[in-house]
Amino acid sequence: MGTTGIVLVGYFVVLVALSALRAVEVKSRLVQQLRVFFPSWRFFEDLGEVPVLWARIGGDGSGTNDGEDLGPWQRSLPTAAPRWWTLFVNPEANLILAYGSLLEQLVSDLAAGPEGSPTS
Repeated sequence: MGTTGIVLVGYFVVLVALSALRAVEVKSRLVQQLRVFFPSWRFFEDLGEVPVLWARIGGDGSGTNDGEDLGPWQRSLPTAAPRWWTLFVNPEANLILAYGSLLEQLVSDLAAGPEGSPTS
């Protein structure tokens, strides 16, 4: 086994050891916003609801709109079409995942309540 093989086996051992460690949740807002840049190998660790953003478009802008002339509800965030080359390079899906991460952060912030007020 050459040097490359030893490095690959060592890398694999480190990945397995790190995946066995317990994850520590970091509450820092800066870390939460930068987490999209770091890969997560724990894809299915937490099962839960995924927020979906829905929107309707329409109205004449007069302010008297009671919702009657709005269009149907549509998903605001697109889904990436699977293509063979996205296995290697997939910036479109990465951007959509970043949008989803920001939407999850918004839902989390709304659930926490307004800043400066006590949460019960």
